[in-house]
This record gives sequence, structure tokens and C-alpha cells, in this order.
Amino acid sequence: MNTTLKTILIADDVEVNRAILREMFATKYQIYEARNGIEALDILKKNNTIVIVLLDIMMPVADGFYVLEQMKSMGIINRIPVIFITGADSVEFEQRGFDLGVAEVVSKPFNPLIVTKRVENAIALYEEKNNTEQKSKHPC
Repeated sequence: MNTTLKTILIADDVEVNRAILREMFATKYQIYEARNGIEALDILKKNNTIVIVLLDIMMPVADGFYVLEQMKSMGIINRIPVIFITGADSVEFEQRGFDLGVAEVVSKPFNPLIVTKRVENAIALYEEKNNTEQKSKHPC
């Protein structure tokens, strides 16, 4: 894997969804994939190069809400943006996700232009925020 590329974690239990997202980002990002929330958390614990997580809400073993709660307890939800992926049209799910720290929500079926723009914007916003926080902690 090319270590100069930024890394995206795609967590979705449906292979075709992961394949579609992988195809959108494979030329610009290194991709990690998880089939459930536990795999996603294991990847997050082992890799500090992940710049964004594309997280399905409804997955077996551990759902997206569980992953968000764990990311919050690990102290990384403010450092790594999460984009919720949903096939459900549920305002309640979206609100709960935002309450837990989700940066964006994208719906299935995916619109490649919207998904790629939201990912790029979330990464840029979090990088700027993290750089500003670092500068304020360590002024030159």
C-alpha cells in the first residue's frame, strides 16, 4: 500500500456498497474496509493514518451508533470525521448520529459527486481544525 496517500475507512456490511465507495476513492486514497462495527474499531485502534470514516448505520455485530460511541470514548471523534451511510430515510437516525459527532450523512444509492465532495470537504475542514488546535497548543 502507498503510505503517501491519505487513508479512508469504509465500514459497511454490504460488499457492493464497499466496492462502489472503494471505486470512488481508490485512486486518491488508501482504503481500509470493515464488514461490521467491531472490525471498524479494530482498524481504527491499529491505524493512526485514517483521515475519515464512511460508516454504515445498520451493520451486524456492532452498528454505526456503537462505533461512534466507542470513537467518542477513545477520544478520536473530534479528530477523525465520520460520514454516516444510510439507506433508511430516518431523521431520528440522522439526529442521533449528529448528536454523537457525525460530520455528514450520505444516502444510498450513492451519488458519486455528492459523496466525493462531502468526503473532501469533511477532510479539509477537520485538517484545518486539527492544525489550528495544534498551533494553539504549541505556538511558535
